[in-house]
Amino acid sequence: MLSWKQSSALAGRVCGASLVLAAGAVAQPTLIVSGVAVTDISPDGTKVVGSIYDANARASFPTIETRGVGTQRINRPILNGYARMSPDMTTVSFDAGNLENLNNATNSITYNPAVANQWERAALGHIWTNTGGVFNIGPANNGNRCDFTINTISGISGTGRYLAVTGWTNGLCGPYRASRYDTLTDTFVQLPVSLAPPPSNQSARATRVFDISDDGDTLVGGDDNWNTNFTIRRYRAAVWARNTTTNVWTLNVLDPNGGELYRISGDGQVATGRDADGQACRWVRGAGNTWTKTTLGTMGLPTSINHDGSVIAGDLFIWRSDLNGGQAVDLYAHIANLGGGFPGITFFNPFGAITWGVSDDGTRIAIRGLNETNPCLSTFFSAVLDLDGGPCEAPRIALDPVSEFNGGLTPGNYGMAFNVMASGTYPLNYVWQKQDVSGAWVDLIDDNCGTFDARFFDATGSRTSQLRLGFYTDSWRGQYRVVVSNGCGTVTSQTFTACDASCVPACDTIDFNNNSVFPEDQDVIDFFSVLAGGECSTCNDIDFNNNTVFPEDADVIAFFNVLAGGACQ
Repeated sequence: MLSWKQSSALAGRVCGASLVLAAGAVAQPTLIVSGVAVTDISPDGTKVVGSIYDANARASFPTIETRGVGTQRINRPILNGYARMSPDMTTVSFDAGNLENLNNATNSITYNPAVANQWERAALGHIWTNTGGVFNIGPANNGNRCDFTINTISGISGTGRYLAVTGWTNGLCGPYRASRYDTLTDTFVQLPVSLAPPPSNQSARATRVFDISDDGDTLVGGDDNWNTNFTIRRYRAAVWARNTTTNVWTLNVLDPNGGELYRISGDGQVATGRDADGQACRWVRGAGNTWTKTTLGTMGLPTSINHDGSVIAGDLFIWRSDLNGGQAVDLYAHIANLGGGFPGITFFNPFGAITWGVSDDGTRIAIRGLNETNPCLSTFFSAVLDLDGGPCEAPRIALDPVSEFNGGLTPGNYGMAFNVMASGTYPLNYVWQKQDVSGAWVDLIDDNCGTFDARFFDATGSRTSQLRLGFYTDSWRGQYRVVVSNGCGTVTSQTFTACDASCVPACDTIDFNNNSVFPEDQDVIDFFSVLAGGECSTCNDIDFNNNTVFPEDADVIAFFNVLAGGACQ
């Protein structure tokens, strides 16, 4: 997880809303910290999907996390956008490189013989299914790239069959257009665009979609064109709907002066977004493709909606029809009214949305935040906010810290950073340790928290999810680990190394699949499966000797040496 020193502790909140709430919460709200950077949540709130940055691979990977179970990584790096999960939890969408067409002049729309491997790495939509693995959806009709993007997936239907896709069409940096993609037939349908009023009759400059209903017949987003008075040209809130009898798509611009729609309920009957005035709104479907708007009483960004549209969450508010007279309520105030609170926690995200989905019953919200409980280092996190509370979940490690061999720290830099990706009920307690010459593990202590300049500290963040090592006393080389605990359990990371090129890296444990049974044939089978590019959510990475070079023969040699009881070589 990243870290950040924030001078202001509070993000924007909903103001001026009187608090009138229903009583009788079952338990105090709890925060279930996630081991992934969350971007979606399942309808029942038991699974989230997001990404994990693997420092070994120098890439982020889409990852599914199941509460109380663990993570499943999809072995295809995300290049752009974010991961979404179908409501039936069988399909994940994300944007990755066009690697299937590397150096293929016949099939690659982006092939440039003068610049090898350049444009083939532009991002475009991919899906992963629990039965078929990863699939590249390819470009839209006549599609091409613009900069390093071909298209992006922003929404996924109930079974994962249909995708909300926006991409470049008709040549290099051609019109930016919204489409629906059918994974069953491998076809794109480009959605209608508006025409400006006469005498202009100009086509929309661009269209884009953000979400799709469970049946795939309604999509929401924005249509970029002139307003009715020809005074401004910008995105306007828009809905596309398919007539299931005629198979004809229609476009309805809900606010001719601006705004956009960001989410639609699974049943396709309620949409949420902002109008031209920047107000968060809720649109309810009437006959045909007609919609009625009500404001939510906040300027916050609405980013999450449940299946029937009865709950909307955003930055930073919650709206329910039975809550506060139909007006949005400050999320912090709602948590406090339910008897909860998380001192030192600010729900915040400098890189985008704060809330990333809500369960169908409206009680679990995928959320991002900043943990400022440690005076030395603040760290970002993702979590599931459970408004109904629940039993304590023991910590699990989704990704261990990665060894680092950098040839020596240089004056003026920020030191070496090591991260542990862990999940479990908040608060999670972190204790980073170093192995001394006798083999004992010694707790690290922060020093000189007033600076990030590595010349003037030895360790900071020793009680957070990120450890930073400096070289004030030049004592940084060695073996390390981190112990993560909460009120119901403790877990210890694998040992990792901080050193320069003079050190001999430590190998991973021979229990490659981490099932606590070793040595065994299954460890060998899983090792070679991952070496060949296969998926194994519980396995270590393939850099067995932790020298940051992989895949290589030395990893295989080291694995069999350790398996035979020998030394790491």
